[in-house]
Formats: sequence, structure tokens, C-alpha cells
Amino acid sequence: MRIAATADLHYTATQSLLKEQLSSVRNEADVLIVAGDLTNFGQPSEMEPLLNVLVRLRLPIIAVLGNHDYESGRQEELMTMMTSEGIKVLDGTGYERDGVGFAGTKGFVGGFGRGVLTAFGETEIKTFVKASVDEAMKLLRDAIASKHDYADAHYQLGKVLVEKGALGDAIDQLESAVNLDPSKDYVHYQLSIAYRRVSRTDDANRELKLYQELKAKTRNEAPAGMEIKKDVP
Repeated sequence: MRIAATADLHYTATQSLLKEQLSSVRNEADVLIVAGDLTNFGQPSEMEPLLNVLVRLRLPIIAVLGNHDYESGRQEELMTMMTSEGIKVLDGTGYERDGVGFAGTKGFVGGFGRGVLTAFGETEIKTFVKASVDEAMKLLRDAIASKHDYADAHYQLGKVLVEKGALGDAIDQLESAVNLDPSKDYVHYQLSIAYRRVSRTDDANRELKLYQELKAKTRNEAPAGMEIKKDVP
């Protein structure tokens, strides 16, 4: 499957280049992904001319909304407009086409990795982070429901649950991830953290040892000149 993807169109009726820019997509792709911020201010008057451009491509289109599409509080109306034109809108949901799975949720902010915003400090920050985490969990649970053997979805959900303090559920998800794919060192590391927080010290030490062994193996197998990051996930 040939997949074309675009995002942050911020479309307004005054734009004229998009039709020309997308003209080759119909002949070069089987599916078009539109990843958020389709409009500038979330107005139906912005969505309507954009749909005229997208529908003329005669391609299956899968999309999620972004924060700009929520600006005017008319996101439900925008989604109705899109689905009525045959566009598949994902909102914490999954979709499969020709054996390829797609999962999506609305765009949100909060950072990544060690720079991620945490639920610490002011009530407003905690509320904001909770909304972001809830969106992620909704997406991950739907991905697992659609494909139960999706190891990375189990891992990501387990990691979120550890941060939320739901350690029993987190361990269930992380154990599923390990059973589905025991070769991922970072899953063993996260599981060791969860075990340690519920005082399962022997299990935590076992998983930490597996993590260290797999990490060492990865370093030993690295091609010459390739830099291996030593950061713990």
C-alpha cells in the first residue's frame, strides 16, 4: 500500500495552492492521511472548501482533528461534514484497510520523552496532563482491542499506567508485551520498574537482568561506527 500523508493544512477559502500541490497524489498513493489542523479556526466555512479539494482526489482518506479544529467548539460539526463525504475520522479509534491498521486521536501537546509535561504543581497543569493522558489511553486501548497481539501497544499502555500509579493493570499490560515479544529490552526495563513499585523485588531483579543482557547484546551487534545511545528508556 502506498500511503501519502500531510498535516497542518490550516485551510482557508483564500488558499489556492493546495489543489495543485495535491494533484499528483491520486496517481501516486492508495491512501491519504491528513494528520490534524485541517482548518485554521475550526469553522465549517473553512472545512467546506477543503472538502471540495479532498473529495476530488477520489482517494480513501483517513484523518484526525488537531487543536485548531477545536478552536470554535464546532468539532462535531466538522467531523460530520467529513464523514458525510466518506472520510474516515479517527478519534481514539482504529481502522483497517486492505490489511493495514490505522489508529488515531486528536492532536494534543505535552512533549516527548524526558521533556514530557508531568502532572505536577498547579491544578491547571494536572488537569491538562490528565486530558492528554486520557486521549493516549483511549487510543491504546482501542488499538489493543483491534489487534490483541500488538506488543508495542501493550507496552505503551503499561508505561502510561505505571505513571498513573495503576500498577496492577500496568503489570498485566507489560507482561503481555513481554510474552508477545521478549526481545525488546526497554519492555523488560519498564516491567522491572513496575515490579519494584509493588515490592516484587525478585521479579524486578530478573527483568532488570534481562534488560541488561539484551542491551549488551544490542551494543555488541551494532555495526562499526554506529553510536548506541546509553539512555534508559
